[in-house]
Amino acid sequence: MHSSATASFLEETLRSGFLKDYIEEIRGLYKKTADVMIKAIDDHLGWQRLVPMGGLYTCCRLPVAEEPVSFVEKMFKTTGVLLIPGEGFGPSMKKAVRISYGPHCYTHDLIKQGIKRIGFYMKNNH
Repeated sequence: MHSSATASFLEETLRSGFLKDYIEEIRGLYKKTADVMIKAIDDHLGWQRLVPMGGLYTCCRLPVAEEPVSFVEKMFKTTGVLLIPGEGFGPSMKKAVRISYGPHCYTHDLIKQGIKRIGFYMKNNH
């Protein structure tokens, strides 16, 4: 029953064009959100970063000698912003962090505020 309902839904949304329109709308939303994140990083951190070409995150090289795990813990405790240590994503991310913007596709101001808080901390403590 469940598979039949899913197949019916997909057939209808493909036939009506709804699914294609929805995918294009969400793709545009993610692109706009990625642009907001990159601009905030450039404006408030100046860190080396990757421009997202998919996914819901970017990666930044840490400009400090501190290990990513301790840096992430400190940022969360002092700024309330959660970053992800890059170590778990392979050797090229050993001195980097991953920043997700997916949860804030509809709240771009929260992205800007979070990056600003990290920038304020870095400016005053490094």
